[in-house]
Amino acid sequence: MHLTDRFRLAAEQLSSDKIAVRISGIYLFERLAEDSPADHATVYSVLAAFVRTQAPATNCPPPKEPGVGPVDIQVAMTVIGRRDTSREQSADKPDLNRTCLAGIDLGNANLFGTNLTDANLAHANLTSTNLANATLNKADLSDVDLAYATLTGAGLTGANLNGAFLTSANLTRVVLDYANLTDTRLTGTNLQSAYLLGANLTGATLINANLTNVRSDPRTQWPTGFTPPPLPR
Repeated sequence: MHLTDRFRLAAEQLSSDKIAVRISGIYLFERLAEDSPADHATVYSVLAAFVRTQAPATNCPPPKEPGVGPVDIQVAMTVIGRRDTSREQSADKPDLNRTCLAGIDLGNANLFGTNLTDANLAHANLTSTNLANATLNKADLSDVDLAYATLTGAGLTGANLNGAFLTSANLTRVVLDYANLTDTRLTGTNLQSAYLLGANLTGATLINANLTNVRSDPRTQWPTGFTPPPLPR
């Protein structure tokens, strides 16, 4: 089948009202991206638009259980998370802003540079996920599992990480200004050169966390009894 016909068929399946047909369309798009590098950016732009349309953050019911989201959205995000990033430019990174990804399982996914501004990822599984240089400003990451995840250089200004699990995660140079980190588990987390201006870390666990060159200010709230690093000059 010609590439144009395959693209048309995948688009038709993706717009079906039957979930099994939509899933078939997602996998057809993935195969198309593998077979035609020239269509790679377009394919993943379409899949990201599918997630934004079908799972908007404005309609985001809580997950039935952690790590379990809608099946077609889960499949689309799994495919996006295993795409061949060597075929894309920085402008081609998936745009998943204002999406409902609550309860989604994205363990070990590659979401480098992804736009997740205002996304709802509450109770999601992001263990060992690559979120380096991703944008998660004002995202809901409450009770998310980010153990061993990489968030180097990511932007999380105003993000909600209440109760999140960040054990041994790499948050080097991450921007967490005005973020809610209450009751967050940061045991062994690398926060070197992170920005915590105005962040709330009340109740956070910081055992063995690396706070070298952390940027904080008088508005930063630390756990009771914790001796914060000196303010930068």
